[in-house]
Amino acid sequence: MKRHVWKVIFIALILGMYLLAQKVSTNNDFENKSTALMKQQGLKIISALDQSPGCKGMYSLQSTSFKQDSFFSTTGKGRSFYTDNKNNILDVDWSAEIVDDGKMIFVKASDTASLQAKLTALLFTSCQAS
Repeated sequence: MKRHVWKVIFIALILGMYLLAQKVSTNNDFENKSTALMKQQGLKIISALDQSPGCKGMYSLQSTSFKQDSFFSTTGKGRSFYTDNKNNILDVDWSAEIVDDGKMIFVKASDTASLQAKLTALLFTSCQAS
């Protein structure tokens, strides 16, 4: 009887290790995909700024960071920092969410109204007063 109990415990440990490794892999995938989507959305922002003659080619991505809310969470937050040639900073906060059992990831600006106001101000001033 003791032998069967140890076999069950051993199988449960192996199954637990497998599930933990799978969750870590999923979390890494979430972080990588979210960061890639933040960079992709950031390129859209920069291309919108590049359409203004005074802003063309001024901003470039300096860094992007991402942190999942908790180990088992399906949401996370990120930030992208863009600088211009005068070292003025454009900071964009992002939120990311896994949906449909990890098949889709949504990334959007956390405060779209604030981001829109920043971009509008930059466009009106031709990126001179950033």
